[in-house]
Amino acid sequence: MGGLIRHNLKKAKGQFISFGLVMMITAVILNTSLVLLFQTGKAYDRLFDELDTADISVSVPAALAYDGLENELEDMSGVSDVSRNSALFASAALQEFQGSEFTMNTCFYRLSDERSLTKHKVSSQAGGADDAGAYIPLYLSELGGYRSGGRIRYIIGGEEYSFVVKGVISEMQYGNYGTGFIGIYLTDKAYGSIAEDGNFTQISEYLLKTDRDADVTAVKKMLAEHIKERGIPALALLDCETTRKSRTMVSDTIVLFLAVFALLVLIVSIFLARFRIKNAIDEEMNEMGVFKGIGFTSRQLMCSQVVPYGIVCAAGLVLGTALSYTLLPSVADILAVQSGFSYVPVFDIRAAGITIGSILLTVLVFTVLAAGRIKGLEAINAVRGIDPHRPAGKNRFPLDSSKGPAGLNLILKQASASSGRNVLLFAVTFVMMILLAFTGVLLFNVNIRPDNFLTTLSEELPDIRVQSDEEHFEELKELIASDGVKAVGYGTVMAEYSDGSIPVIVCEDFAKLENDICYEGSHPKRGEEIAVGSAFAENYSIGDSFRLTLNGTSREYRVCGFIQSVNNNGLIAEVTDGGYGEISGKQLYSLNLYTEGLDTDSYAGRLRDSGYTENVSNAAKETKAMQAMYSSLITVVAALLFIITVLIILLILYVIMRSMITSLKTYFGISKAIGFTSRQLIMQTVGSIAPVVLMGAVVSAVLGIFYLPAMFDGIFSVIGAQKNNFEIPVTVLIVTALVLTAVNIIIGVLLCRPIKKITAYSLIKEG
Repeated sequence: MGGLIRHNLKKAKGQFISFGLVMMITAVILNTSLVLLFQTGKAYDRLFDELDTADISVSVPAALAYDGLENELEDMSGVSDVSRNSALFASAALQEFQGSEFTMNTCFYRLSDERSLTKHKVSSQAGGADDAGAYIPLYLSELGGYRSGGRIRYIIGGEEYSFVVKGVISEMQYGNYGTGFIGIYLTDKAYGSIAEDGNFTQISEYLLKTDRDADVTAVKKMLAEHIKERGIPALALLDCETTRKSRTMVSDTIVLFLAVFALLVLIVSIFLARFRIKNAIDEEMNEMGVFKGIGFTSRQLMCSQVVPYGIVCAAGLVLGTALSYTLLPSVADILAVQSGFSYVPVFDIRAAGITIGSILLTVLVFTVLAAGRIKGLEAINAVRGIDPHRPAGKNRFPLDSSKGPAGLNLILKQASASSGRNVLLFAVTFVMMILLAFTGVLLFNVNIRPDNFLTTLSEELPDIRVQSDEEHFEELKELIASDGVKAVGYGTVMAEYSDGSIPVIVCEDFAKLENDICYEGSHPKRGEEIAVGSAFAENYSIGDSFRLTLNGTSREYRVCGFIQSVNNNGLIAEVTDGGYGEISGKQLYSLNLYTEGLDTDSYAGRLRDSGYTENVSNAAKETKAMQAMYSSLITVVAALLFIITVLIILLILYVIMRSMITSLKTYFGISKAIGFTSRQLIMQTVGSIAPVVLMGAVVSAVLGIFYLPAMFDGIFSVIGAQKNNFEIPVTVLIVTALVLTAVNIIIGVLLCRPIKKITAYSLIKEG
């Protein structure tokens, strides 16, 4: 039987190589996703433990932090250790972040301060004569483009602060901006230059390590209640789980996408293997009858068909698994940009076992089922080319009676000749269309309609944010109104709730905003109403009471709706300006401006020169920088996805076209003998697959109106977006379907070129 297996492998060598390459691609994708799934979390935990990172951190104004507070926190149930650090806090407008300005809540630490918890390590360092330097997180270095030896500049309180970038630092608390805060570490000289500056708030940061079996959420709640009872506002209160989720959300999303991609390619591979085996049975029925006649059993013949697929599949999977480790470091580096921590993926026996074992088993099961037809073959019937269990094919387009051009009838006749081939083509096209439709719609919403993407990930996106004071606020509003610019009172403050502190959006009228982030219920309209983030959806219902505290004043609000906030992991709330006034005793003097066509740079400069503003932020430039960042990343991913899709189509069509050319040798011989040209035969062959390909692409495109929203909802739900603003344009789906069909036809024409080298005499003789 070994000789029979070798015979089958050699006979269809090119098609087995094609199948093996498809298996290799599947293994690369699946093993990459599994390694990221298994190792990213462990790498995070390893660095978290290595740096003795606190489980809970709370920052309070230094003026309110009394000497005994640290001991009181250490005596709390579930707390094993407490450490106190000093820092400076500011809402800092980072300059030249992706070529724009980006405002971030920033904690400035002194690098030389000794730490027992939440330590850090310098992963790269650059010397320099200027000792007034800063060590920045990997997130700022890679995403913002700030390199060691260069400068990082901030605008705070209308003044500019500039530091030499001395190096990159790793730490696990404020290493990226997912929590709404980021930290940088200053040299003694740099820290001393701003320590007494009134534009910075001096804070005391308390870091808590909990007992191994303690409930971190419960300890965090006790901590929040403890400091609230003492009239101390929490500027920031974070726990390790919230931080972890914010730092790994992109990684989780990519893992999910790669796993789905691998599953779709595997489905295509199964269809391919079934098609090849069934086609081989049809093509080699005479030969199998002879083998049965000389004593080979059905089991041996089945093994001779199935085992080559097992060998080729296993080889492709092993090669693909190994190849994935050459790509994984690059993927991990991409993830490090968002997560703010890096690691080097290593060989994972569990991921390799699942990748090779699950795919190989799946392929073997389906190929055995496909080869089951061999059991029903009787030697005499097989030699005569008759399969009694398979109905005879029907001549659906008889040339002597069919109406229309003969060339078209020949194409239709050939197209209807093989149901197995048509099913495979339809399935492959349908699945590939899912990938391309997903990519096309994603590109549309990121590049053509970028607001759809950005408003899903962000809250309100105005053109300009402006801050004033009580004395000049009305004059500022009059100036803006005279310029015909839309202005909405809008701002964000930190307030306390039962388990800590959250950002609260304050707005004069939520109906005037352009990004509706409410996914259930409604935005607050009256002073006693509040909308809360998705993180509270499990514990609160519409109509429940929700208490906020600001500067020692508390107020209960009625929950009127739920809102989403990817940036804050759903820990956010909304109140009206009247509702804010009841706990603050004042109003916010900040506005969102929508310039509608005006040059935002020029208008922002006009506002700064008016004398009525304290801070003016060009939010449109921030948005543009964010859009450019995501656009470049997604465009690269889309290009890679398209290349992989075309490669898979090439490999599948290679198998199909070779099978068609082999099975139609006699037909080609007769056709050439009676005057058909090679070009006509190529067009007939490619034309016979075009209707099925077009049908598969169009059906998948039409159904995309239904399955694409579900796909995007599932992906965005992983990162906390309960609804998305994506459009599913029918035009994009139809154009994608036509492009996919055209690609199939072009590849088909190229693969049929060997027909040109076939002579009529040789085909008739071999047939």
